[in-house]
Amino acid sequence: MLMDPDIWITLVTLSAIEIVLGIDNLVFISIAVSKLPPHRREVARKFGIAVAAITRIALLLTLAWLAGLTQDLFQLFGQGISVRDLVLVIGGAFLLVKGTMEIRDAIVGEEVSDDIHAKPPASFGLVIAQIGSPPWLIPGGLEVSLPAYFKHLFAPRKRDGHKGDYGHVLVIGGAAGKSGAVTMTGLAALRAGAGLVSVTSREATRFAPELMTETLEGFSLDRKTVVAVGPGLGSNPDLLARLLREVTVPLVIDADGLNSIAGTDFRGRGIQTVLTPHPGEMARLAGRPVGDRLETARAFAQERNVCLVLKGYRTLIALPDGTATEGRGHDGSVWINTTGSPGMATGGTGDILTGMIAGLIAQFPAEISAAVRAAVWLHGRSGELGAAELTEQCLIATDLLRFLPKAIRECSA
Repeated sequence: MLMDPDIWITLVTLSAIEIVLGIDNLVFISIAVSKLPPHRREVARKFGIAVAAITRIALLLTLAWLAGLTQDLFQLFGQGISVRDLVLVIGGAFLLVKGTMEIRDAIVGEEVSDDIHAKPPASFGLVIAQIGSPPWLIPGGLEVSLPAYFKHLFAPRKRDGHKGDYGHVLVIGGAAGKSGAVTMTGLAALRAGAGLVSVTSREATRFAPELMTETLEGFSLDRKTVVAVGPGLGSNPDLLARLLREVTVPLVIDADGLNSIAGTDFRGRGIQTVLTPHPGEMARLAGRPVGDRLETARAFAQERNVCLVLKGYRTLIALPDGTATEGRGHDGSVWINTTGSPGMATGGTGDILTGMIAGLIAQFPAEISAAVRAAVWLHGRSGELGAAELTEQCLIATDLLRFLPKAIRECSA
């Protein structure tokens, strides 16, 4: 019986079909979805696997029909079944089960993680995880900001790197009685990775000896690679007008810096001008209450030619040209951040964010969009981690820097 050529012919035929269909799944589907946007590739891949599995079953049934298996099955209890048909039944059952499992995998996936792009596990059991919303369900050019799009910023540094390679941030603010804000911003820029940070407050070194100091009246823009202005500044429209004219490096404007340009017809330098308003500051900048946050952020960023970080629950990052293609990302006009905690509703957290944005831009001036989105994500995630350990009530602004290293490790994993 084992020498029956029909057995070997049938086995070879089934193996050939399996190989061809396997190549179809691995190669054809990969090629077909490769040109799709990253946030739609996984769904298309699953759909392709399901279609391929159904095709596998259809071809199997066609093969069985061509082999006359149907007729033999009707006669199974009459004249018996041939060895060839028995092999077809066993081999066909194998392909049928495998095809069914592929459909199951395409629908339910294979593993679960916090990444909403990942697939859930094939094993059964209770899994507790953040569900979120898949990016392709978010309408109107609104894209979910995920670590996958900026994790490359946290790759290991080159072995011969030095502080000059990672930028020099100048933080302008800290008027009399408000040195705390500018100090927190400077410290956050350092903790985010900037090589050097100068702040316009002599008192800052009492809290962080790593900071260099200048004066608010006599600071220098020379050799600075990023300027952040506003924390603890007080109203100073003349200074902001000067900075908007003279600064040629990335400029981050926050707090009193925003209030100092509200009501003016200022225009930024595109992605190199970053504004970080909360809703109240946004209303003053726009000259009207903030209704639709998405449309307000998108329209203002494009009209004023700035990168707008509209803070709040689910912070929005709107880019000036209506696209999110700079660095690693995909088409879209506004990014939405999903990290954060009510525990961050305390004084100084905005100053920390400004420093983190400036510190990351200092290191990656060619990828400002990615740097801004990374800073916002890490800021929120640090707040989540801090609130989980310290409680939402006990979290204060500088605690975010304590939990920033863990957030960075999560982001880069």
